[in-house]
Amino acid sequence: MENLLKKIINSAVVNALLLNCAWAISTPDIIKVIQNSHVIPANQQVQAVLRNKEVILSMYYSPKASDKDCKIDAVLLGRAIMNRYPKDISLVRVYFYDTVKNNEYRMVVVRSGDIKSFGGGNLDENLLFSLIDVVKGKLNSNTRVLTNINMLAPGIRLEERQSLLASILACKKHGGNVSVAMNQFMKLEDAVKANNEYLVDKYLISIKREVDILTYNTQAKINAENSQAPSPSDASYNELAQVYSLITQVQDHGDKIDSQLISTYDQLHNLSKSSANASQVAQGCRLLTNLLLSKYKFLKPY
Repeated sequence: MENLLKKIINSAVVNALLLNCAWAISTPDIIKVIQNSHVIPANQQVQAVLRNKEVILSMYYSPKASDKDCKIDAVLLGRAIMNRYPKDISLVRVYFYDTVKNNEYRMVVVRSGDIKSFGGGNLDENLLFSLIDVVKGKLNSNTRVLTNINMLAPGIRLEERQSLLASILACKKHGGNVSVAMNQFMKLEDAVKANNEYLVDKYLISIKREVDILTYNTQAKINAENSQAPSPSDASYNELAQVYSLITQVQDHGDKIDSQLISTYDQLHNLSKSSANASQVAQGCRLLTNLLLSKYKFLKPY
């Protein structure tokens, strides 16, 4: 029994540490570079997608901005990202969506060669901007509500799209907020109808990330809701009550909670049914309490 508890505790520690580790470039890394560059306002929302050595950025932009404004911001953003990750990123593609006509966009591609030539003095500013094109496009509006996988348009990546939609609908059934994912999915369907394979791949990557987060949050919510409150008859009741109170606070706050921590609490709760496990349960609860208080700064001890 003691060995089992050690495994539970070690698993919780490892998973808590892994949550804070970045083994490769991630979307938050790119967003952080953009924020630190101060190219766009701090409150400007940007969506980033990583695809091999390419970064795809999407943001809303004023229709009053000129094409040159788009080029300037795209170059500055591309330079910031490629200077930070020179060996990992060789191309930055920026979609500037119209804030009035949301289905219209201007797209600018910035390559590492352009940035290197400009930085090395081989290209002056005017020549650089003359070599960069602004491509204008439009997504078809679509107000249909997708309620089952049989409503999808035939064509590119059909089975993959059906699987993603099934996951989104499952999260919605369990109370997940799927508005962002569903909005992206409608754009994906428009791209399929236009037979635009590049945009299809772009939206699939973006939606997969959103679905992963949705699934994680939904499962964590289900696990938290299914976790049983401790009983005064349980061994180490006070310690269990402390952990349960913290988990409930996180859930009420609406934050993402690590499902491994929930699972660990449930296992400790099961162990508490025997008074012989009191000291081990208390030890595990103290560890979980410290992990929760460290990860969620807004928590107040029981």
